[in-house]
Amino acid sequence: MRSASWFSLTKTILKNGTLTIPSYDYRKFQQSELGKLNSLILPDKPDGGHKRRILSPAKSLLPLPGIGPLIAFTSYYRAQKRWPTYIYHWPEKKLAYVRIFKSASTSVQAALLQAQHADLDVNQLSVNQINYLGMRYVKQVLSPGYTCFTVVRDPVDRLISCYYDQCTQLEKGFYYFQDYLFGIIKPNLPIGRFLAIINEIPDFLKDIHFRPQSSFLKNLPDVKVFKLEEDQAALKTFLDSYGLSLKHLNHNPRKKLKAGELGPASKKLLRIIYREDFQQFNYSLDF
Repeated sequence: MRSASWFSLTKTILKNGTLTIPSYDYRKFQQSELGKLNSLILPDKPDGGHKRRILSPAKSLLPLPGIGPLIAFTSYYRAQKRWPTYIYHWPEKKLAYVRIFKSASTSVQAALLQAQHADLDVNQLSVNQINYLGMRYVKQVLSPGYTCFTVVRDPVDRLISCYYDQCTQLEKGFYYFQDYLFGIIKPNLPIGRFLAIINEIPDFLKDIHFRPQSSFLKNLPDVKVFKLEEDQAALKTFLDSYGLSLKHLNHNPRKKLKAGELGPASKKLLRIIYREDFQQFNYSLDF
C-alpha cells in the first residue's frame, strides 16, 4: 500500500484543479459570528487557523487567475505546518481535548464551552460560533500536567459524514472546498470520485475533516481515547467527572449511504486511506 506523494498530488491538481477561485472573506464572516458573543470573547487572541486565513495585501490578489489559487495553497500549507493538531485546554480543570473533526467534536467542544461559561446556552449557538469561540482555547501543543482525551469514530462512517456535510452542501453560496488545493474537490462529486481524489493527497495536506484520525495523535503521549460507537458509557463517566454534559449537535438529518452500500472500489480506497486508523483503533475492515 502506497502513501500519496507530492507527485500524485500535482497530477491530481493538473487534472482537476482550476486557475481561479471564488473570493470569500473568512475573516469577515468569523468576526460577524463572534460579534454576537462579545461578552464571552477573550480580546486580542488570534484564531487557531481552523479555516485558511489569507491576509492583505495577498487577499486582494485572490481573484487573479493562477496567482489566487497559489496564494490560497501557500496559506493553507503554512497553516497545516503550524497547526498539525488542535488541542483544547481548560486551565481551571487541567483538562485537554484533542479535537478530531467529524468525531462528535462539535458536541464535545460545546460541552466544554458550556461548562466554562455558565451563562452560555450552546443550543442557541451556530456550529460556526461554537467553532470560532472554541478556537480561543486551542493550542498547538499539549501543556504539561493536563489530562488529555479524545474521541474517535469508525473511519467509514466518519468519511461518509464528511462527504455529505462538506462536499454536497452549500451554505449561503459558500462551498467549503472551493479554495482547497486549487479547487480539486468539486461540489457534489460522486463519493467514489471524492475518495479517489483524497487518496492522492498526502496526509499532512488532507483537510481536517477527512485527515486520518491517527495523524492528530502523533507525538502525543497518554491520551485517553474513547471510541464513539463502543465507549459511550465510559465517555459519559469520564465527562461526568468534570461536570460535562454531552449533547448531539451538528446533526445532518439527510439520509446517507451506509458502509455496506459502497462499491468495491470505494471500499478498497477507504482501506488504503485509513489503514492506520483501522489498525490503531481496532476498527473492522469487514464492511
